[in-house]
Amino acid sequence: MLHQKATVSTSILVQELEDEIVILNLNNETYYRLDGTAARIWQLLGTCGSIDQVIEVMSQEYQVPTGDLQCDVETLTAELVQLDLLHLA
Repeated sequence: MLHQKATVSTSILVQELEDEIVILNLNNETYYRLDGTAARIWQLLGTCGSIDQVIEVMSQEYQVPTGDLQCDVETLTAELVQLDLLHLA
């Protein structure tokens, strides 16, 4: 999963608010809310080339070893894929 690139599903709407991200899945009309670290992971998934780059950037921003972040980033990414909000390539 580390070297895969995440792309946002075409069947969602995303709105960034002050301190959170709200996502609407148009297929099932379900809203999701990401805040804090999860919101930052979402932002980086949209701009970084791969999941391992997301981990690297977050490691620098939060001053946390990459090994500590890897499980959290991979878990959230897998959940977002399962919810059909992201696709991995």
